Parts: sequence; C-alpha cells; structure tokens
Amino acid sequence: MGFALKNGDREFHFSETYWYRLLELARAYGWEPRDAIATVDGTVRIPPAYREAPSTISQTDARALAAALSRALPQLSDDDAGGKVLFASDTPLSERQVERIVHQLQARGLTIEAEDLAIVHIDEVDWAAYGMSRPNPGAVMPNFMLSPDRVYSGPDKDIVRSFILFCQKGGFDIL
Repeated sequence: MGFALKNGDREFHFSETYWYRLLELARAYGWEPRDAIATVDGTVRIPPAYREAPSTISQTDARALAAALSRALPQLSDDDAGGKVLFASDTPLSERQVERIVHQLQARGLTIEAEDLAIVHIDEVDWAAYGMSRPNPGAVMPNFMLSPDRVYSGPDKDIVRSFILFCQKGGFDIL
C-alpha cells in the first residue's frame, strides 16, 4: 500500500514505509502534528489523518511539516547510505548470487546497484516488531530498518527538497 498526496495539480507518491520515515524525520526535527497522540511513555504518535486515506492535512500542518524538514535538510548526507532495498533470503548468499539478484531486479526496471541492496536473513528479524508478517524468500522491499536520515540520504535528499516545496504551497489531501 502507498499514499498519493495531492495539492491542486501537484502530486507526491510514497510507499507506506517511505511516508512514515519522512514523518519520523520531521518529528526528529521538531514537527508537532496537530492532533498528535501522546502515549503513556511520553512519546508522540502520528495522528490517524497521516496514516489513513482519505485525509486532508491543513495548511498550518503542511507548513509546519515543511519547516521541520527544512531544518533536517542540511543534516542529510549528500552521500548515499546504500542498503535502501531489502532482499529477504532464507540462506546465506554468495557475491555471485547477489550480482544475479541485482541483474534480475534491473531487468524488472528497478534502478539498483549492489550497494543499494541489503540482504536480510528472514529468521534473524522479528518481523512482528515492525508490524509485518514474515516475508517469503526472494521478497524485495524498502529497507524499513534504516533510520530516516539514511533513507533520505544521497539522491533521495532531492525528494525531501521537493516535498518541502509541495508543503509550502499549503494543505494537501492524502488519497
């Protein structure tokens, strides 16, 4: 599942993982969403409006999100963190097998190099802790284990720049 964000004739599309990571990044740099939900341990949960579609995000919230991401932007590395794509495996993989996987993913239209791929052994991850069920061997997914500042490093820093401009235009709908 993913999210389409629409502001007039402008649209942004995020996978669920990348959208949540962007919101985590904004929270780390002071974004306080309206209607945030405080938990018993003092942490703040993102309100349902940001996690469910359809929703409308106010101009005030959108601009606050842009301000927090603007504070984060200089801290994001220009160097790509790598390992942004997870490949689930149930056995250790040789370098040759990894190269073959990269070629197969490239043939499917994914722009990826070997350093972008992180191999994860299925049985070494507590999938439930991430709100996921155990994937099948060979599953390819965004690396939800990376910290938000690493997810948006390198060329993905431009996504943050563009999204800041999108939010500065005002409120938006989450579809």
